[in-house]
Order: sequence, then structure tokens, then C-alpha cells
Amino acid sequence: MDVNVAAVINASQDALVERDVDRYVSLMAEDVAIDDPSAPRTTGREAARKFAEGLLGLCSEVAFLDRKVFVAGRSAAMRFTLRCRTASGKEAVVEGIDVFEVNEAGLVQSCKSYYDPTPLGALMGG
Repeated sequence: MDVNVAAVINASQDALVERDVDRYVSLMAEDVAIDDPSAPRTTGREAARKFAEGLLGLCSEVAFLDRKVFVAGRSAAMRFTLRCRTASGKEAVVEGIDVFEVNEAGLVQSCKSYYDPTPLGALMGG
């Protein structure tokens, strides 16, 4: 199967900002591994669901201010600037890089994020 890695990554990130957790999870491999500095490592689709629900539960709005995907085979890095806003209007801007692996079936096998979680922690008062 010829996999469009950039399309898979963009679709997964679009699902997050659109708050469509079911679509996000559908783009994950059964044993997906997610490493994010704001949470313990998660493995599996149900853990990916909880991770996404947790992120979206913190923010009333999540938006990419900038996003660019760089593909190498079935691996890719995504540079991003993300804005999170709470229901009370407080905002945090996070810049970072996510590194993805996409499997032969066109599903996200792993994602490792590199960013400073301090702005998100400050946004939530912690």
C-alpha cells in the first residue's frame, strides 16, 4: 500500500482541532504509542482516546497557528505552533515538533512530541 504520510498526519491533527476524537482514534494503529511531555507515555487506541479527551478537556479551543510536515519515507516531523484557549479566555501558545511513524496500513504507529509544557501548565494554574 502506498501511504500518503503527510495526509495521514494532517488528518489526525485536523481531527484534534475539530474535537473529533473518534476520527482521531480511527487514524491510530491498535498499538499506537504516544510520548508527550505533558502526560505519561500511552500505548493503544483507548489510551490515545483518553489522551485526546484530556487535552481537549483542558481547552475550549485548540488551533494551529502554524504547522508544517516534513516526510522521510513513512516517518515525518511536524513543526507546529499551537494556541490553546480556556473557556474563561486564558490562552497559551506552544511551539514544538512531533515525530510520527505511519505503518503500512496508513495508521499512526507512534508520535513523540518535543515541546515545553510549561505554558499549558500555567494556563491550567499548575
